[in-house]
Amino acid sequence: SKEYLDELAAIPDKVTDEDIKGRLDLRNDVIFTIDSESTKDMDDAISIKVLDNGNYQLGVHIANVSHYIKKGSAIYEDAIKRGNSAYFANSVIPMLHFDISNGICSLNEDVDRLTKSCIMEINKKGKVVNYYITDSVIHSKKKMTYSNVNKILEENIIPNGYEPFEKDLKTAYELTSKINKNKVSQGKLDFDSSEQEIIYDEKENIKEIYVTKAHAANDLIETAMIEANCTIARDFYYKRLPFIYRNHNLPDVERFVSSIKFITSLGFKIDKIKDVKDPHVIQKILNSLMNKKEFPILSSYILRAMEKAGYDINNTGHCGLAENCYTHFTSPIRRLCDLVVHMLIDYYEEKIPNEEEIEKLESVLQSVAIQASIKERDEIRAEAQSKNLSDIWYMQNFINQQFSVYVTDINESVIRVKTDNLVEGIIPYKELNWHYYFDPKTKQIKNLENGKIIKVTSNLNVTLVDANEDEREIFFNFPFILKREKQLERQRKRESMYKM
Repeated sequence: SKEYLDELAAIPDKVTDEDIKGRLDLRNDVIFTIDSESTKDMDDAISIKVLDNGNYQLGVHIANVSHYIKKGSAIYEDAIKRGNSAYFANSVIPMLHFDISNGICSLNEDVDRLTKSCIMEINKKGKVVNYYITDSVIHSKKKMTYSNVNKILEENIIPNGYEPFEKDLKTAYELTSKINKNKVSQGKLDFDSSEQEIIYDEKENIKEIYVTKAHAANDLIETAMIEANCTIARDFYYKRLPFIYRNHNLPDVERFVSSIKFITSLGFKIDKIKDVKDPHVIQKILNSLMNKKEFPILSSYILRAMEKAGYDINNTGHCGLAENCYTHFTSPIRRLCDLVVHMLIDYYEEKIPNEEEIEKLESVLQSVAIQASIKERDEIRAEAQSKNLSDIWYMQNFINQQFSVYVTDINESVIRVKTDNLVEGIIPYKELNWHYYFDPKTKQIKNLENGKIIKVTSNLNVTLVDANEDEREIFFNFPFILKREKQLERQRKRESMYKM
């Protein structure tokens, strides 16, 4: 809108001396970002120190978007409608204009940027023993990439330009490993981390699709951000001030037990479930399956039995992280909840609300929480559709070629499968050239002509028949269909001989 563009034009493209007044000046500290090679909206940076008492000081420095975007402004109202940034294929539809998300609020290398810092003292067991939250100004010393940091942490190879940061990176990873170990002892759940990575050529055509897993650098940043989010949430929870929490409720017992029964019906041994409300029980189940090659499929069935995470002003804890309270604070450039949390921090720094103000604030925050949850689900669905379409475009290059796939689900009309690079497709029953029987209880389909059974986790050799953009579907079929047709032809010849 014109109002939006007018407000945008008034936002400076550089940090001014006036902006810095009253802030903790961290511009001389060694602070850096770690993101993917293509990231342009960098909203988080970290710093690390070892204190004299042997504890660590972990600084998580987040873009101070709320300094530029105020409640009630046209930019804020637009962010409320969008809810989140949406990442489609090789592009992004941002929550905030690129001049903000990639410009003044992005923690770019070698420029001053305004931040909110959560600075935590963490002991050798990975527990936060002290912290403070403050407005700050930083000057990022390096835009690092996950791939280069992984070389340092996993291969002890120091890429050019990373020499001054080797010690800090290894110290940070040492600390986050201790934090993560502590989280695991609390019952933190680890599901399959495999993700599809799409590589584009210079014309933005899909060149390759392959699978990536979380590595050391990803774990480092994720753990640091989770710790900051937990610390912020605990701070406001114990202050008993209106706030927005990121909740992940305990699974529905009946649905969860049903999923476990199905997994055991596939031949996987799982100990009797004693208490689904204890994250350690779910964790033990996941750990017992983790080394199985079928783990990505099996963990997806457990994940489906879990409740969806969402936002609310009432804190009910986060089951997946085994945390009593959690929020989203670390991505205000691309997530609505984080931006509002930053605004709340600003608000409470100026005043403590009275009862009437608290009531109004809770009403507003609950509306924001509902909107953020709805838009998050919209974004997830849209990104899934975008991924599906990208897969279809890619697979159109391989019609009539054979693939090895594994079965992820079977219902009354199709067998759902995935390729090794996580491309999803179906084998419709109507295309089968053999008689079958489908058992809905066990989700198994039996070939009545040769007795072979196909179940969830089965590996199949199939032929790609079609990648249909209009139907948004990828179709596979069995390569032995031609063999079956030849058998029928021979049978018809034999029958004609008997008739003679």
